[in-house]
Amino acid sequence: MNALRCLGDLVPSLDKEGILGTLETIRRCTAVDHTAPTLMCTLGVANAIYKQVSSCLLGMFFLL
Repeated sequence: MNALRCLGDLVPSLDKEGILGTLETIRRCTAVDHTAPTLMCTLGVANAIYKQVSSCLLGMFFLL
């Protein structure tokens, strides 16, 4: 749990490769552990990634 929480805190400082690596790590964790705390931490990391990436995606949509 603590490791997933740390990953969520690190998301703002990651580049594209780092975010993709984080997503792969989360996928592996949830493949093994389906408990509620792990899933909640996974959602927290996914939310942090969404917040980080959504600003870039919105900028791309406005350019279209």
